[in-house]
Amino acid sequence: MSDRGSNSGRRVGGYSSSPLSDDSHALSQMQSLKSRPPWAASAASSYVRSGSYRDINLRSAHVYVEEVAMQDWPAHILQLAEALAGPGGGPAPAVLQPNPTLTDDPLRESAVTLAGQVSNYRLKSESDWMELNRRVLSVLEHDHLIKSQDRRFDAQVGPTSDTNLFLSTPTPDLAFGLPTSLDEDADEPLSRSLLTQWYNLRGVQAFPSPGRPDMAFPCLIYEAEPDTGNLVAPENQASYGAAKALSMIQSLRNRYHELGGSRMSERLPVIVICSRGPIYEVLVAFDLHANEIPPKTTDPASAKSTAKAGVHLVEIWTGSVHRPEVMYLFQLLLNRVLSWFLATFRPTIINMINTVKASVS
Repeated sequence: MSDRGSNSGRRVGGYSSSPLSDDSHALSQMQSLKSRPPWAASAASSYVRSGSYRDINLRSAHVYVEEVAMQDWPAHILQLAEALAGPGGGPAPAVLQPNPTLTDDPLRESAVTLAGQVSNYRLKSESDWMELNRRVLSVLEHDHLIKSQDRRFDAQVGPTSDTNLFLSTPTPDLAFGLPTSLDEDADEPLSRSLLTQWYNLRGVQAFPSPGRPDMAFPCLIYEAEPDTGNLVAPENQASYGAAKALSMIQSLRNRYHELGGSRMSERLPVIVICSRGPIYEVLVAFDLHANEIPPKTTDPASAKSTAKAGVHLVEIWTGSVHRPEVMYLFQLLLNRVLSWFLATFRPTIINMINTVKASVS
C-alpha cells in the first residue's frame, strides 16, 4: 500500500469511547426515531458528528467504520485498494521529488497550483473550503458521471437500526453516480422511465432521491470539514450514505440473480472520500457477509477474526495535500478511481440492467 501521509486529522484512538457526551439526557432523546423532538435539529447534528453516534447508532445498524482488520477484507476489496492506492496503481511516493518538475506533466502542474492555494483557506469556513475541494475533485468530472451537491439520500433503502435508534438521513456534500437518460429507447439501459418502473414493479431502487431521478446508483460519496474540525464527523456523515448506496446496488443485484445472472460476480463497493481542511482520506465501503468471515480457530497462536457482518468502511489512503507531492499522489489516485468507475462499476451496473431487461421483456 502507498504511504498514507499525515493522519493528524484523526482523533487519537479513532473516536471517543464514551457512550454519550456531557449533554447525554438531551441526546438520548434523539436516539429514537419516535422520540426525537422537533427543536433538537441542532443538537442532533452535533450528535451525528460524535463518536457516540458511531459507537451506538451506526453499530446498531451494522455499519462499521475502520473496524475490520485488513486480513479480513474480501479479496476483491484488497485488489481494489492495491489498484487505487498501492504501488501497482502508479508511482510510489519515493519516486516523487519534493518539488515536482512542471515541464512535461499537466497533472503535476495542477497539483502544485492546488497545493499552493491550500494556505489561503486556513481557519476558513466549510463553505470556503468547499471552493477548493470542488477544484481538487474536478478530475472526476466525466460525461458518464453526474455530480450532486447537498442532495438528501431519502430513498427508503439501506440498513436499519436493530433497536430503532435514530439514523441521520445522508446529505453528502458531493455525490457522484450514473446519469440517467430521458431517452425511452429500448436500447437505453439508464432510461429514467425504465428505472422508475422497476422501482414500482420489481423493487429495484436506483435513485438515492426518488424525487430527483437524474442520478442513479451512487458510486462515490464525499464529505468535508474545515481545518478546525476532525475526520470523525465526515466519516460518520458519509458512512450511512455509503450503506444506502450499497443497498441500491444490491436491489439490482438481487433481481439480476433471480433472473439467472451469474452469482460469481463480485459485489461492487462504493468509494468514500472525507476531508478535514487539507487532509484527505479515501475509504472503500463494502458489504461483508457472515459466510465471508474466517472461522475462529481454537489455536491460541492463530489470529482470531473480530470482523462482524455488515457494511464496513476501510481506509486505503490519507494525506495532507498542502504538500505538492501529496496533492499529486491524490490526483493520481482520483484518476485511478475514475478509471475503475469507467472500466468496472459502470459496465457492471449496465450489464445487470441489460440482463434484467432481456429476461422480463
